[in-house]
Amino acid sequence: MKNSSVEEWSKSAIAPSLIKLNKKRLEEEEIAEWYFQNLPSSARRNDGRIRDGYLKAYKDPLKGGWGIEGYDPTDLEAEPELRTFKADHPRIGKDGKEIKYDAPKNSQANPILPRVSYVIASKICRQAGVNFLAMTQKYAPMESLTGVDDEAECRWFWKMVIETPSIPLTLTEGGKKGLSLLSQGYCAVALTSITTWRAVKGSNNLHLWLRLLVQKRECYISFDQDPKASTQKAVNIQSWKLGQALMKSGVKRVKRITWSGTEKGIDDFIYKNLKRYGDRFVQKVLRSCYENARNYKTFTNSQVLPGQIKIVNKRYLVVEDVKGGKDYRILVLKSPKGTGKTVLLCYLTASDRSLGIPTINVSLLMRLAKEQSEGMEIPYRTESDRETERNALGYSTCFDSLTPHNSVPFHPQQWTDAAIILDEFTQGLRHCVFGTTEIQKYRAKIIASLGQKLADCWKNKKPIRLVDADADAESIEFIYDLIQLYSDEPVAREELEAETFVLVNKYEPPKGDLHFYHDPSPKQINLELKKRMEQRENLLVLTSAKKDQSADGSKNLEKRARKYYKDSEMKAEGRR
Repeated sequence: MKNSSVEEWSKSAIAPSLIKLNKKRLEEEEIAEWYFQNLPSSARRNDGRIRDGYLKAYKDPLKGGWGIEGYDPTDLEAEPELRTFKADHPRIGKDGKEIKYDAPKNSQANPILPRVSYVIASKICRQAGVNFLAMTQKYAPMESLTGVDDEAECRWFWKMVIETPSIPLTLTEGGKKGLSLLSQGYCAVALTSITTWRAVKGSNNLHLWLRLLVQKRECYISFDQDPKASTQKAVNIQSWKLGQALMKSGVKRVKRITWSGTEKGIDDFIYKNLKRYGDRFVQKVLRSCYENARNYKTFTNSQVLPGQIKIVNKRYLVVEDVKGGKDYRILVLKSPKGTGKTVLLCYLTASDRSLGIPTINVSLLMRLAKEQSEGMEIPYRTESDRETERNALGYSTCFDSLTPHNSVPFHPQQWTDAAIILDEFTQGLRHCVFGTTEIQKYRAKIIASLGQKLADCWKNKKPIRLVDADADAESIEFIYDLIQLYSDEPVAREELEAETFVLVNKYEPPKGDLHFYHDPSPKQINLELKKRMEQRENLLVLTSAKKDQSADGSKNLEKRARKYYKDSEMKAEGRR
């Protein structure tokens, strides 16, 4: 076995015992037999030899590579057969790209049920709360008496899995990812691609082998988190279709796991954290991934936001739009700028005030926080002459000021009875985590204060309102993480999503025409401006002239406009 390929598997965080049992080196004769097993008789010459056209097309992969074998769950007594192959020199597909993982021509792709060692089998049982010793006595009584080599294959593992529906099953794409999850104690079956869960190509029914494995079982889907939008869409669609097929096949529940970070595959995610933080941290993080797994349906429509979704298309939002979310603990408003989000927040704040609930309003910018405080009729943080009101009604502030170290210290324990509004929360959270301003000095304390306030709101059933025109799933998940992290008692991810109401306004403001002038001088633009002034059109004129008295400065533009407009019809801003 080549050292480079062993290293490749190690970088997928695959246990040594699973590498030894499953990584199979293949040479030309064996590869050819596998590649061409389903060819019609016309593909062979009279002497039985494969015709030159096929050999020429596959000449590079025939030079060698490695493969993974897997069991057939309908005949577990039979020896495992080759399920996937990675050539040292891949052939090129019709799209001009290398075919990284290959399959026999004219073949049906089957799921990969790899060999599993005793040490990994016992780890999976322990993770699932199954007594491994009792299973050994049931399936191989002599082994419980004579003992076994931990690194040796547990031949009865997949029979035990099929007959023990309390063991959750994860479906992932790619043999290495499946082995990586198995190595961490999670029972996993690998698909050769995101579409090969089907009984036959084009069908929406589940593969027979998967039907045998999944009945009455909790199942998880773990597909790649590719940053490319088109790939994300394809993955989300296949996840949904697979979830539907699983539910039709009698699965107890289907969820899809995700992880934080830039790692594309679950094996990359495990390896990075294993190398950096060690096994105990990986176990903790993976447990969190599974506990926070989301219903597979929520990933359609390009990673839709979690929670109960209500979609409208309105120029201005009205109170009735959010009445459906009144009984939810978390309200998310995703609506374009200028569509009435602040007006709604003022109504909700007044409604809370009538119930004796104060409000902490947090915005990204000081200017916005001050403007919102006027509409909500609560003080801004630095209004010292309104301290009594602030203590009774709450106040408006910025993300940067959520710290005990400022002129008006923020102590979450003093506001356990208050609602919280996070305006422009997607940008605000990113600023808290990645901002390079003064926030760097108090980053940890600001995040801790915010997390504690959110957790208190959750515990005391006080409203959490999240507002942003660009609200995304990642930011809402971060809010969930903060609530879970700072809560005194465990909070299930399902519970958080069940208490989230999301109002999405699909309205798009009309866009004006954009004209480009190729003349580097302003002559052409000035002629157009004069023509429109003569017609007394409504105009907004912006100038980047450095001096207001220059030819195209604000004073000269104003002077030209006075020829066509009355003083009451004009307004000039930004002059010195």
